[in-house]
Order: sequence, then structure tokens, then C-alpha cells
Amino acid sequence: MQEATFDDYFKPINKQAEIIMKTQLEGEENSMKDMMKAMQTRALLEKYEAERKANVNDTDAERKANVNDADANQSNQETEPTTKQHAQIR
Repeated sequence: MQEATFDDYFKPINKQAEIIMKTQLEGEENSMKDMMKAMQTRALLEKYEAERKANVNDTDAERKANVNDADANQSNQETEPTTKQHAQIR
């Protein structure tokens, strides 16, 4: 009999404690979801930045290769007339 009275006495307190715990757990769950979204967003931004840097590096490498090719072509064009001139002189 005392046990039933004891349970009845603490029943409202237990219910309030349960509500508080559920609320806290929901808050923690929401915080965890928000953190996961933020981490995913950051990972995507870092991936995008890495790809952008890789593209910039590729573009720079292509430009340098094109400049080197243009310089080589110009050097060849400059040496060709002198070779022809030497042939004419001989």
C-alpha cells in the first residue's frame, strides 16, 4: 500500500522529468543534425576550393606550355632566315 502511494506521489514529478529529458534529447538531436549539415557544407566548400585550385594550376600550366611553345616557334623562325642567308652566301 505504501508503495502505491509512493508511486502516485512521484508520478507527476517523473512525468515532468521525462518531458524535460525528451526536450533535452530533441535539442541535442537538432544540434547534432545542424552540426552534420555544417560539416557537410564545409566539406563541399573545401572540395570546391580544392577543385578550383587544381583548375587554376592546370590553366597556369597550359599557359606556360603555350608560352614555351610560342617562344620555341619564334626561336625557330628567327634561326631559319639566318640558315637560308648562310646558304645564299655560300
